[in-house]
Amino acid sequence: MSMLLNALLLVLREVLEAAVLLSLLWNFSKLTRQSVRWMIPAAVTGLAIAVCYAVAIETVTDWWDGSGQECISAGLHLAVYLPMLILVWALYRPLPEKYTMVAMSLVFVAASIREGSEIVIYVGAFMDAPSVKGAVFSGAVIGAGIAVSCGVLVSALMGTLASYQARFWVAICLIFVASGMMLQAVSLLDQAGLLEHSDRAFDLETWVSEQSVLGQLLYAVFGYDSQPSWVQLGVYAASLTLALSLMYSARRLAVRV
Repeated sequence: MSMLLNALLLVLREVLEAAVLLSLLWNFSKLTRQSVRWMIPAAVTGLAIAVCYAVAIETVTDWWDGSGQECISAGLHLAVYLPMLILVWALYRPLPEKYTMVAMSLVFVAASIREGSEIVIYVGAFMDAPSVKGAVFSGAVIGAGIAVSCGVLVSALMGTLASYQARFWVAICLIFVASGMMLQAVSLLDQAGLLEHSDRAFDLETWVSEQSVLGQLLYAVFGYDSQPSWVQLGVYAASLTLALSLMYSARRLAVRV
């Protein structure tokens, strides 16, 4: 039972982020009246690269003096944040469709590689253990199902809003999800020893433990860290400020036109 629950929570955590992102991108496409033909190629590309990455993880880990996995993961987080800035702007100030389609594809491919590889590595580790393989597989399927359902729910909720409200909330959600990824990216670089030591800014572990179910879900979607350093906090604040400023500027320009 423990293995089933562990697999459920891990896969739920990994798939939830991708499912929420996909639901936001789906609503972005609807709000900006753009094609969704990018979704299937992006999903296939992301999953294919995720499998290859997972298979080569031992080799990748040895790159850059043993910090290869952390550096690549941090790069994938950045590959979500930067295109997200384009999408937030495009919600209020239309851009050529080819730009937004590339941005959406990059966001989803990067998220799929990161989340998909984690799942492949975890599930693959138990394929030679018949006693727990069934529990792990069942937990993974249940976790993925719950995560996909949450993504559908987010999309449905956005669909009930008026157009101007949906634009606002899609932009806000994209900003907080992507900024959370920047928080995670800094944490990964810190783990790899690539950043100068920074004191802990505060401690929320007694309020919401990062290891609790709620903490894991908050980490998956918003990059929650119960004990962030000042560097993490600074990067997170800068990421939020930049994205929110872009959103504010785009909205003001849209009103003037």
